Order: sequence, then C-alpha cells, then structure tokens
Amino acid sequence: MNGVTQHIVLCNGADIPRELGQDSAAKFLRLEYRVTEPNRNVKLLLPNFVRNVFHLPDRILDLLEIAGYIYAADRLVLRGMKDALEYHNWSRSFSFVIRVRDFSFWEKPPVQKKLSASCQVTVNTVLVLNQVIQLLPPVCSTGRNSK
Repeated sequence: MNGVTQHIVLCNGADIPRELGQDSAAKFLRLEYRVTEPNRNVKLLLPNFVRNVFHLPDRILDLLEIAGYIYAADRLVLRGMKDALEYHNWSRSFSFVIRVRDFSFWEKPPVQKKLSASCQVTVNTVLVLNQVIQLLPPVCSTGRNSK
C-alpha cells in the first residue's frame, strides 16, 4: 500500500498517542458523537437506540461505538476524485484510537486480534488497518462515557 495516506482517527475524546503522532505525513481526524460534547461532529443516533433498550452492557455499547466510528471515518475520508480513471486512491489506511468503557476486556490480545481481523475483512480493500485499533480507558472514573 505504498503512497497511501495514513489517517489517524481519534474518537470519544482520545488524544494522539505518542507512537502515532510521529508520522508527519498522517492526517488526523477527530470524531465525536456524544451530544454532551461541544465538539460533536458525527451523528450516530446511539443515544436514541440505547434509550429504547432496557439495558446494554458496556461491551455492547463499546462495540456499537467502534462500528459507528469506523463507518463514519470511511464515509468522511475521500477516496479520490469521482472522475478518476484509475482507482489508486480508493484504498485508505486508518488507525483508530477510541476511548472505551470496558478497557480490561478490549485490551486482551485475543480480543484485539479478532477486532482487527474483523475490521480488515469486513471493509476489504477500502479500509485497511495497519495497526490494531488502539483502545483507551474512559476519562471518567465511573467507567461510563457520558451520552
């Protein structure tokens, strides 16, 4: 994937990790869907869904957010000009940094491996994860991100 721009996607208030911030050619994209955040720039409608369900475990909420952010990044990052004769620009490279609620579950190597593999297979050549999705613990002490 030579010549493909690396996109680093920061979600749920995540900061740039030191190891990813060294790439001067990378493009950074901050995504936030939580209605309580002033820098909200993505509409996932998860709060509406969660209100209609009796209870969703933290892992399920995390997984819904991860999926929503991957979808949003895929839609927001251009693939190239519509009139391009060749599709060299259609492949993009993403690294995601997402704050999650159940960090102890998501940081397990087998879970990270499965998550990364499922993302690569699901979106095929359009979205390539060069690195495992990096998940961070929540910033609040209660273990729940605010909606």
